[in-house]
Amino acid sequence: NAKANFGRLLQLAASGLPLPVAGLRNQRSLLSRESLIAAVAMVLARPDDASGVFHLTDHPALSTPAIVTALREGLGRRATLFRGPGAILPRALTESLAVDDRRFRAAYGDGWARDALAAVTACGAAYKVLAA
Repeated sequence: NAKANFGRLLQLAASGLPLPVAGLRNQRSLLSRESLIAAVAMVLARPDDASGVFHLTDHPALSTPAIVTALREGLGRRATLFRGPGAILPRALTESLAVDDRRFRAAYGDGWARDALAAVTACGAAYKVLAA
């Protein structure tokens, strides 16, 4: 059910085409559906704890090459990445977009979050099943 840029990246990963992202050194924060649900459940279970606006993310933040590699691992494919000119890639794939979730983790702990790499690999595996 992934939408927008992640959905397009998932489709590219599933295509098996070599992708020119090997040279990217960006950092992207990701949040799995399971982690979001667990975080909301923690807040609902402890309504008198901290309040306000929180950022949530699974750890660690991943680079675009790491995301593609994990998706392809879940899809049962080789990574097949190469260094290409960054100018041909959409900015959304090349920029870093990492959030700081320390405030939420300080208030509610770490038990709600998944490992980002494992979550992305599982996403690739789920996409493979749905696409079959």
